[in-house]
This record gives sequence, C-alpha cells and structure tokens, in this order.
Amino acid sequence: MEKLPDELWLLIFNSLQKFDVIYSFHGLNLRFQNLIRFYASSIDLSDLSFKVFLRFCRETLPIHGHMIQRLTIKGTHQLSVFGEEYILLKRMNHLQCLTLAQVQVSTEKLDVYLKQIPSLNTLHLKLSHNSELRLENILSKNMLFLTNLSLLKHNNYYFQNIRIITQSGTQLPQLKILTIEDLQTTKDLYYLFKMMYNLEELNLCISKFDPQSLLDNVVPQLLTIMRLEITCTLDSQQTINFLRDFLFLFEKQLNHSN
Repeated sequence: MEKLPDELWLLIFNSLQKFDVIYSFHGLNLRFQNLIRFYASSIDLSDLSFKVFLRFCRETLPIHGHMIQRLTIKGTHQLSVFGEEYILLKRMNHLQCLTLAQVQVSTEKLDVYLKQIPSLNTLHLKLSHNSELRLENILSKNMLFLTNLSLLKHNNYYFQNIRIITQSGTQLPQLKILTIEDLQTTKDLYYLFKMMYNLEELNLCISKFDPQSLLDNVVPQLLTIMRLEITCTLDSQQTINFLRDFLFLFEKQLNHSN
C-alpha cells in the first residue's frame, strides 16, 4: 500500500463513495490523512440517499466535521436532521460556505442554525417556492457576518418589502459579493446599493428592465466586478441607451477608483 504513489490512490478514491474514503482511511497515517483532507473539505449531500445521509451524520461528521469548509444540504428532510441535533453543526467549526437547496425554513430556525456556525461567511440559498423566508429575514441581525450572499432560483417573494427594509436603516457594510439569479426589476438596484454600499462584486440576472431607474443609482464605490444578464426584451433604442449610460457610469467610477 505504501509503495503506491498518491496519484494512483486518488484515482482509486475517485471510483469510491466519498464518505467511504473519508471513514475508511481516517487515522491510518499522516500521508493518508493529508490525502483525504481534500475529500473532507467540500461535502455535497444533495445526491445521497437518506440512509447514506444518516450514516454521514452518525459516522463521518463526528470525526471529520472540523475538516469541512463547504457544505451543501438539499431538502427539508436533511435540514431537519441538523435542526434536531445542533451538535452536528457545531462540529463543523471551520465551515465557511453553506448551500441550502430546495428547503423550507422559517426565520427563527434559520437564525438558530446560523448561530451554531460562527465561522460561516458565505450563504447560498435555493429555497422552495413556498418558503416562508423573505428578504427582511435573510438580512436579520444573525446574518450580518456574511461577506458572500447568493439568492438563487427565487421568485418575487425575496424582494416584496425591500423598500421598507431600506427605509428602516438596515445595512450590510460587510457584504462584498452578491449574486441574484432573478432580480424582478432594476428598480430594486437602488435599494440594494443603498444597503450593500461596500459591494465589490455583483452578479445579476434581471427579468424586468426599467430603464429610467438605472440612472437613479449610485454605484458602490468599491464595485469592480459586475455581471449582468438580461432575460427580457429591450424594446426600444431608448432603453438600450439607458443601459449604455448606466454601464458608462460604472466604467467611469471604476476608472476613478483605479
């Protein structure tokens, strides 16, 4: 065993279940401990059967939780297991990135979950269509430590009260990266920029284009990366001109900051 090169072992590991590799080779020696560290750093539970998922929680997580830096949970049934046993979340004391996919979760429960993970700085949300969570909940006091926030595959419910939230004085100065997969209207940009004034990277997919609202925006001074995808039809030359002027404002600010 010891004579086989690391490259060959990695090929062997790739043909095995990730959790079997982690569980079986743990503690064998320092060499194998370093080899499995790569497998334990990023865990995706989304395609596991519930039986394998429970095995991960009972056998792998208690021993290797401290190695996990990125975790993906899919389905309310998986999230509920972590909700019943908070010690599972506490074991992941180096977790930096959490993805919640197709889950239903209340504000209170999400707050409790996040309190167990003080090391977290990145949150990706792919909520169910009937989720109770709203933007004002996502921006609660227990999420002010986030530097990277992604709102993926959502419908208008995320931004129903964005104006009220902004007027209440809610701010996220620590947030550096924001991704929104389906921004309902460019009118919301004004409020997002007002709350997240230290943004450095913005990724947007926009489904409704309101041209005049673009020029009302004060682009965050630190913003250096902006990716825009427009899924609606630009119906006039005037609209195209507004978009061009907005991008010119961003370019002008970018040149000024450099």
